Amino acid sequence: MHCLVSLEPALIQESFRLRFGSPGSKDYLKEKSFWYGSPADDRHLRDVFSNDYEAAKNGQYDDWMQEGSGEGALALIILLDQIP
Repeated sequence: MHCLVSLEPALIQESFRLRFGSPGSKDYLKEKSFWYGSPADDRHLRDVFSNDYEAAKNGQYDDWMQEGSGEGALALIILLDQIP
């Protein structure tokens, strides 16, 4: 299983790019098919990120809230919302 341990600003940006597209691109903030994942997609995300979810749930990633101009907080929200 995956565990980020600490969140680097580059990882935050890459996470947003994958989810929302690149700022300035024609697909930026447009709906993506994987946003409405299947049960298989959900299982895959839990398999990959369950350690990160548990760490975040237990407060180990609280420092993410201070990263960037809100990007770290949003990444934490996404992790806690999408994985359980």
